[in-house]
Amino acid sequence: MPLTKNSYNYSVDHKGRVSLPAKYRKTNSSTLCDTYMITVGLEGCLVVYSMDQWENFIGKLKKLHSNKKDIRRYLRIIFSNATESQLDKQGRMSISQELLADAKIEKEVRIIKLPDRIELWNPELFKKYEKGGEGERPIEEIVEEIEDWNDLP
Repeated sequence: MPLTKNSYNYSVDHKGRVSLPAKYRKTNSSTLCDTYMITVGLEGCLVVYSMDQWENFIGKLKKLHSNKKDIRRYLRIIFSNATESQLDKQGRMSISQELLADAKIEKEVRIIKLPDRIELWNPELFKKYEKGGEGERPIEEIVEEIEDWNDLP
């Protein structure tokens, strides 16, 4: 059931499988995609990339200066947790129990489509994230600081 046009709540079955909404299974070229890379994301979610998106992401990562300790750590975490998942005939992707546990995803998952990736969240954690926690700036302040706001589509 859609919450918004780019956000859905789905069940996670006992084998760690999640149905990917049909409209999310297309790449930017509108071809169907059945293989994805899943890894840990920022703020406690999992990130799902089509293989094209993953290649673009890797291209950006290659431009980082790996002589910096924090960048090396980030790269190690992203790549050590990355797993490939193929959709089954029912459009479900398998997610390892380890990744699900990292994101605190149990029986339900919030699936959010962003322009360059899909994020998987524990629905309760996402609600808290949306509201902003202690020390988090209100979204209104963030919007005010976004450069080139008028240039955004």
